[in-house]
Parts: sequence; C-alpha cells; structure tokens
Amino acid sequence: MSSADTAVGAILAGGRSTRFGADKRVASFHGEPLVERVARVLGSVVNRVVLVTADGVALSGIAIPAIADEYPSAGPLAGIHAALSYALALGSRGALIVGCDMPFISAGLLQELIRRGNEGRSPAVAPQSEGRRGLEPLCAWYSCAAFPPIEAALSSGQLSPHLLLAALGADILPLDNVRNFGDPAVIFRNLNTPDDLAEAERTSSIG
Repeated sequence: MSSADTAVGAILAGGRSTRFGADKRVASFHGEPLVERVARVLGSVVNRVVLVTADGVALSGIAIPAIADEYPSAGPLAGIHAALSYALALGSRGALIVGCDMPFISAGLLQELIRRGNEGRSPAVAPQSEGRRGLEPLCAWYSCAAFPPIEAALSSGQLSPHLLLAALGADILPLDNVRNFGDPAVIFRNLNTPDDLAEAERTSSIG
C-alpha cells in the first residue's frame, strides 16, 4: 500500500471568513480559487481529497466532495474529528489536514508528514513553525488512533488543537527539517483578509 493510500487529504473549510468579508474559500489567487489551489497540492500526495465544512454542502462550482462537522461551532478540532471519522469509514490509516487558506503549502512537506506518520508510532505528526504557538496543528497528519481522544476532548469542551497535540504526544517535525521544503514563514502563511491575499499575489509567483 502506498503512502497515498494510507491517508485521506482533508481541507478544513468550515470557517465563516469573518475577517475576509466574503467567502475566502473561493477567492481567486493567481486565477485559481484558494480551495482548489490547496486541493491540487494536497491531491498530489494523497488519492482522496475532501472538504470539511460546517454543513457538508459542497461549494458551488468546486468539484471537491464535502463532509460535515459532527460538532457544530467547535472550531478546527471538529474538522479534524470529521476527517478522521471519514478516514475510519474508508479504512484509511489517518488524515492529512490542511487549512483552506494556505496556498503556499509544500507537497514535499505533506509527503514527509505522511511518511513519518506511517513509520512512527505517534497518533499525530505536526511541523514546527515560526508562528506564535510554534506548531501547525492545521497542517498535520493524524492517525485514526487519535479519533477517540479527539472525540473525548470535544465532548469535554477542550477545543484547542495545540493542547491536543501535547496530549497526544505528537511527533514534532523540527523547524530545520521544515526548512528543507521552503521558508516556514511562507509555507504556513494564512490569507485571512483581502489585503493578505492582495499582498501575497503581489509578492509571489506560483505554479
């Protein structure tokens, strides 16, 4: 079984885009909807890609199937839970999670997360970053073994993905390893506002 067969690729797309002022999932980035850009990169390392949305309704004009959060209004952790529920139903080993607004995500990095997940014993693999919290739980691999503790966390109201990684004893991909795939500040860049998107378009070229 190839690494592509062992994980579902899940794009977290359930946010309300409050700061963006419109549906950023379909905002055009270099002529391509953001969510399609992310799906294209994710689809280069896994065989099955889905969107995780609040209601499970596919986006108009976007040919990517959608699944629903099972814990409404519980934030990104609910999206990870839904992705793992889907992976379990398919018999996959886990889910590779990516946020919908990360157009610079590296296919090589995603492949490395899956590799470490398949070869290691930790229920999660997350990369270090230069961000405020130092880790990227929304660009990470989660084994289906993480499903019960995630469900327990959601049931108890503990909704922090960062605290979850600590509780799971996640395998952390060191920052120096992340840099093998590019500048972490670029790889993990989120486009939260129209200004973010415009600046990213001005300062980048993308294939």
